[in-house]
Amino acid sequence: MNIPEITAAEAASQIEHGALIGVGAMRLIQILRYRNNEAYRENVDTERNDERNQFLHMKAWQLTAGWFVMIAAIGTFIFKFMGREDLMMLCSSGVCLMVALYWICFLYLKKKY
Repeated sequence: MNIPEITAAEAASQIEHGALIGVGAMRLIQILRYRNNEAYRENVDTERNDERNQFLHMKAWQLTAGWFVMIAAIGTFIFKFMGREDLMMLCSSGVCLMVALYWICFLYLKKKY
């Protein structure tokens, strides 16, 4: 019996494809259930339009972005002291990207409202 060898990259690719197919199938089931089940549709619409849920959603995004910036900034200093310039640049680029996106969104929302 001759079993073909696969590399780690091939295995990861197969796992990624499987995950994408699984997520797609679950999303399709949700959409079909939403279209066909009136009670489920009402429940989903209520949760989606509830002000408390919207507030919690926005607060969670705010905390997530704040923690990301703080962790990436700390990682920048740690990797600099460790001599890992590649990881330092990755972390600092993440912080710069988040700050730039924040300012773009802020200026957009300032004009809009």
